[in-house]
Amino acid sequence: MNTNNKEVAANSIKAVEAYRAQIANLQSQICKLEEAAAVAMETLVGAKVADGWKKFEYYSSYYGSHSELGEGDEERTLLFHPSVDLSTWDGVSFSHGHRGQSEENGRFCKWLSGLPEGHYIEL
Repeated sequence: MNTNNKEVAANSIKAVEAYRAQIANLQSQICKLEEAAAVAMETLVGAKVADGWKKFEYYSSYYGSHSELGEGDEERTLLFHPSVDLSTWDGVSFSHGHRGQSEENGRFCKWLSGLPEGHYIEL
């Protein structure tokens, strides 16, 4: 290996080390931001629940066979204004597949879209 190749290799090693250090720094920043976002979310949920908002865990199980397409179970957490009656959805099972969804999913989506603006928050 000639001197020029050794210099190129040494510079490349330094560059890789510098990039790895930058990546580690960015990953640390991401972790801190994710922690701050989680705390803010907990604060929001706590304040809304204290004001009478109701938390609803929507879970739709996937009954298809195309997980390779990125399809799978769907989970969402929603908060509903105190005036919204959630009793219709107590104990309801939701499910969906590659080319469709259960009747309950359709009814829930239609019901959700019919709520007045500002009466639910998707977390």
